[in-house]
Amino acid sequence: MLLDLDLPYLSGLEVLEALKSDEASRPIPVVVVTGRAEGEIYERCRRIGIEGFASKPIKREELLRVIDKALAGSAEKGR
Repeated sequence: MLLDLDLPYLSGLEVLEALKSDEASRPIPVVVVTGRAEGEIYERCRRIGIEGFASKPIKREELLRVIDKALAGSAEKGR
């Protein structure tokens, strides 16, 4: 799942926390794509349990690399 932190009705961090706290959705790999690239935001997302992080603006090739890495890491966890 690609998740932007700046959503119109609620915080992307709240969405991330809800996804990772629910046993049914926890295994879904989440890549955060955001314009908010502060170290504190990255660390908070990492602690919650993201599989990838990309700062906007991002080029297509870089986004695909981040997604590939997140999926590969998720597959390794599932073994």
